[in-house]
Amino acid sequence: MNAPLLPEGRARFGYHIYWHVFLVHFPIVLFMTSAAFMVAHLFILSDWLEMASYVTLAAATLILLPTTITGWFRWKRHYQGIPSKTFIYKSRIAYGMIIVSVALLLLRAVFADTVHGFWHWAYGIGFVLLFIGALMEGFFGERLNHR
Repeated sequence: MNAPLLPEGRARFGYHIYWHVFLVHFPIVLFMTSAAFMVAHLFILSDWLEMASYVTLAAATLILLPTTITGWFRWKRHYQGIPSKTFIYKSRIAYGMIIVSVALLLLRAVFADTVHGFWHWAYGIGFVLLFIGALMEGFFGERLNHR
């Protein structure tokens, strides 16, 4: 018996692929990894760790965009757009993380040579915010799935 087709997934081999559920863990892990690279860079002062942090941040930002879009569609389709606190918090946190991560990417691109001064600390603070945002996204996602 075939499972019904949904706009967000295809029935293959009797199961659905829910893109949001598939994508959601990648940005959380990448933001946390990026923050870990930045913390290691602050102590070791290796340019390689700073570059790893930047590349990981770019990857996290790129994967966060489709994750946020598929989450919004899943919320509208599966949960009928219920305006609960959990969905509102998760949406606001995701939008804030997109804004902060894009700002950090632009900051790093523009001030690449002078990032070890004031901008270096602004960059570090941004990573702390993204780390906290990733933790909060995971926390509210867990509350959503296990009520």
